[in-house]
Amino acid sequence: MDRPAASPWRMVFVYGTLKRGMENHSRYLDIAEKGGKAAFVGEAFTTTRFPLVMRPLHIPPCTGAPILLDRPGEGYFVEGEVFEVDGSTLQALDLLEGVAEPGRYFRRESEVRMEDGQEVVTCDIYFFPPAADLLALPCVPRYTAEHHAEYRPLGPP
Repeated sequence: MDRPAASPWRMVFVYGTLKRGMENHSRYLDIAEKGGKAAFVGEAFTTTRFPLVMRPLHIPPCTGAPILLDRPGEGYFVEGEVFEVDGSTLQALDLLEGVAEPGRYFRRESEVRMEDGQEVVTCDIYFFPPAADLLALPCVPRYTAEHHAEYRPLGPP
């Protein structure tokens, strides 16, 4: 893929609604891919265990979205997908995840292992601050279509 020299590209690991076939993929990454601003790299899993939980509909924002809690060593090796994205796409993902808002997701680098089991890459991953009510929820190793059926996005489709 040809890349503008002035635009920084980053690897991003997505584990929920941004995965292929999920709602936010079609709203963000699919559009970026078609515009040459993102590229699917492959399936992967975290090299560290993390708790991945589904936000209950009674905890605001009431979306039922997956939340990767920043609690290394707990939970599972989480399955997801790696995309390479340009700076403008990364900014759009930051807006989606509410990175600028206190107490919301934050982005930091962490290693993931590609599906071949050999290659380890460093990616930006969106984490959520751990809280007792979220840590009490059951953890899952992957976000599935069944989970996604419960997802309630905020804003217009």
